[in-house]
Formats: sequence, C-alpha cells, structure tokens
Amino acid sequence: MVVATKLGFDYPGCPGGLSAAEIERECEKSLRRLQTDTLDLYYAHRHDPQTPIEETMEAFDRLQRAGKVRAIGASNLRVWRIAEANSTSRIHHWAPFSVVEQRHTYLRPRHGADFGPQVCINEDLKDYCRVNGLTLIGYSVLLQGAYTRPDRPLPAQYAGPEACERIGVLRAVAAEHEANLSQVVIAWMLHSDPPVLPIVAGSRLEQLTENLASLDIRLSEDQMRRLDAAGNPDIKQAWLR
Repeated sequence: MVVATKLGFDYPGCPGGLSAAEIERECEKSLRRLQTDTLDLYYAHRHDPQTPIEETMEAFDRLQRAGKVRAIGASNLRVWRIAEANSTSRIHHWAPFSVVEQRHTYLRPRHGADFGPQVCINEDLKDYCRVNGLTLIGYSVLLQGAYTRPDRPLPAQYAGPEACERIGVLRAVAAEHEANLSQVVIAWMLHSDPPVLPIVAGSRLEQLTENLASLDIRLSEDQMRRLDAAGNPDIKQAWLR
C-alpha cells in the first residue's frame, strides 16, 4: 500500500499555500491522522505565487532527509512551475518533484475550457515528464461515469464535434475488445507514451472489478494510432506525410 496526501489549499484552521512552515505543519498533522511515520508521496496541490520556490523545495527536501516523506509530487502546477522547481532543486541538491498528478482523460478539453484551479495534462507536460523521467498520474479520468452512463452527460468543457469523433473511435475499439468505453480509456492511458497512471474509484465492488479488468486489455499499435488521431488534425497530417 502506498500512502499519498497533499497540501496547498486552505481549510478551517489552515491558511493554505506552500510556505516552509505550512509544509512542515501539514505533514505532521497528516502523519498523526494517518497513524504512520512516513508519507510515501507528499504533493504540492496548487501553485503558490506568494512563496519563493526555493523555500518550498527546501522544506520538502528537509522532510525527505528526515525520513518523513519518500517522494515529492506536484498536482495542478503548470509545467513551467514544475520545471522551475526541479531546476532549483538540482542546483541545491534537494529532492525534486518525481510525480505529477493532473486532470486527464481520453477526450481533449475544448479550447479555452475552464477547470478552475485544476490543470490538465498537455503535450508540453508529457514531453517534460518523458525526457526527465517523472511519473504522470491522471485524475477525473472517467468523467464521473459519462463514458458509460446515459444519465451522465459529458462536461461542457469537452463537448463538441471533436468529442463526438473521439467517442466514435473509442466505441469501435471497445467493440473489438468486447469491453466498455471506460475500460478502453484506462487502457489507452496506460499504453500512452509516456504512460499515465489513472486514479479510479467506485462506490461498489463491481465498479472496481470492472475498472481493474482494463489491465487485461492490450491495445495494438493500430488501435493506439486510431485513438490518438481521432479529432486530432496534427496526427492525421503526420500520417499523410
């Protein structure tokens, strides 16, 4: 079992942010609540423009050196901020971010889509993680059941002609594997380059069992090309060339 927790957002009794005092205080509170001596993964859960990045990364490094944290993650930070943080850590020989968790699913957000403080995985982040060896994790991958439940419409940030085209290819690939759309979405993420580890949840055991069955799906190179190219004119043009 891997234990991960986050800090950065305010709540009653906690001002939020990524100051050294906040990072250390919230770590101690999490250790007590979780009844453990070590957090396997400790996330910075949002950007804090008020705190120098040197202060944030040095505080994380102190926790790792003390054995209270094994790895440091970034969630909902833009790629430039992650790169800045890791460059700072490299200069000072501090622990860097080794995991990035962002919003991600098979459908691509519409141009200008607003998710509030949530940041989506994009091609720049994929390139950065691929080159620098960071692990990518995706949340909200199944859009709260919108791929399989007729009573759950697609979020407005994704709806449109491109989504319809991608859903069409997703259905075709799902039929080839006798699987449902959610299972193919999870398999697609795991087969991607770099792979994206999906966070999945379920309120019933059968939902968890259904999601775990996606691990048995092996997508071919042709299926991955079709899934990637759907609604993506850049990849289609590359095929033509």
